[in-house]
Amino acid sequence: MKVLIAPQLCCNPIDTKNKTNEWWDAYFSETEKFLLHFASLAQKAEADAFMYAIGSWEIQDSTVDINKKWSDIWKNIRKEFSGEIGEMVWVLGPEVSQEPQSIPSPEYITWSDQLDFILVATEFPLSEKDNPTNEELEKRAGGVLDGIKKFYDESGLPVILRNGYFNVKYSWKGQSFYQINSVPWIGDPESKLKESVYEFNTEDHARVVNAYFKAIADRPWVIGYLHFGYTHWEDPLSAWMSVRGKPAEDIWSKWNKKIYSTPEKTQEKEPTEVKPVLKNLGLSIEPWNKKTNKAGDFLFENKNYVDNKIFTEFGHKIVNDMGEKLLPEIGFNVPVGTKVVSPIDGIITDLKLYEPSQDYIIFMGTDETSPWIVGFEHVYNLRVKVGDKVLAGQELAEVSPSYGRTEYGNVEINVWTTGQSIIKYCPFNFLDESLKPVYEEKLNKLASDWEEFIGKDVYKQEDWVAPGCLVESLKET
Repeated sequence: MKVLIAPQLCCNPIDTKNKTNEWWDAYFSETEKFLLHFASLAQKAEADAFMYAIGSWEIQDSTVDINKKWSDIWKNIRKEFSGEIGEMVWVLGPEVSQEPQSIPSPEYITWSDQLDFILVATEFPLSEKDNPTNEELEKRAGGVLDGIKKFYDESGLPVILRNGYFNVKYSWKGQSFYQINSVPWIGDPESKLKESVYEFNTEDHARVVNAYFKAIADRPWVIGYLHFGYTHWEDPLSAWMSVRGKPAEDIWSKWNKKIYSTPEKTQEKEPTEVKPVLKNLGLSIEPWNKKTNKAGDFLFENKNYVDNKIFTEFGHKIVNDMGEKLLPEIGFNVPVGTKVVSPIDGIITDLKLYEPSQDYIIFMGTDETSPWIVGFEHVYNLRVKVGDKVLAGQELAEVSPSYGRTEYGNVEINVWTTGQSIIKYCPFNFLDESLKPVYEEKLNKLASDWEEFIGKDVYKQEDWVAPGCLVESLKET
């Protein structure tokens, strides 16, 4: 079971029109205290996730710097709470938009780099018919999900879906048929339901839930599904939105068993030999902007980098008091706190504290049986835990101030196989074939831009066996 803590500011409207900057500063100060209090409680309770829904008035009416205010609040929440952090948005009703659209839309959430997920609340109509087929409901449920996919496409944030459909006949008509306060409440007498336009029906509600589960099964960027409700007890004869004690609960149970159960044949299957396919190298690599001295996630500064390189190649030789060593990874020198993202769709197989540098190593695989590992070393502020499924582009952690060094971080990406001996491989060779020309240009450009910045040649691309690699593989002893 996963536990989500979601404090709510509700339910009396606040007059926010034409307020002064001082008023807004006080408002955000009190809001932050409120959220940090619940973040602290969530941490003590060992909850898995924390979420808050930012009201439209907190974005549209404010006269202060909204981006800075919310970025700072989310950063401070993360200091209190070590689990996943997300924001809730809604889907506009059909009276506003005939196609599913979120409110707010992704461009207004400029602090998305502080978040781990987006939770989308929707009761958008799946059909206006009185007798749609299951296939029609599933298709429209998929359309609702595709309408909110832009959060994943534009920010890399996975989506959690929250529904609040009611246990009434034609439940699939959603917002076009009912609102949260139009269906008689759980404590209302039965006569109130009889006097309304609604008819108690649990089968139609179950069909809606099943349609969403089927649509989610084809969309891996949707990582969770929950149904809204205020009660935790069974209320099988209530027309309200709870699934407890109703056919929808049976549907939910069957899908959970399908998702989380481990069949006997799965337990016995042989390890897969499918190699990982990288969609990125964990960081943003872009041409040097001479005005900002940034190159994606890299910041061009004169630092005491190893051999004066902004990144060290796979197979780069270092010489120190311990002797000579060929580096079995590509090492990127970037500012401390830089976000590291997953290069693959897969699963977190292990996390380890590396004592010498007091930071973490992340191990990922395409599945839990694969002998192939994609890893990152020297990270902290982890966004994941062992067993989590991840998507390419999803945030994993931040680059750490390893070995007590704060002026920059050095995050290393490696690809290797387990067995009697560990063999590490040039990460570039595992990139998706369509991305290899892109990253060849990126790595060559990063090297040449850096050499121009420092006024010195430090890379010998003619010796590269592949971009960023001086050897194909290394066996660790």
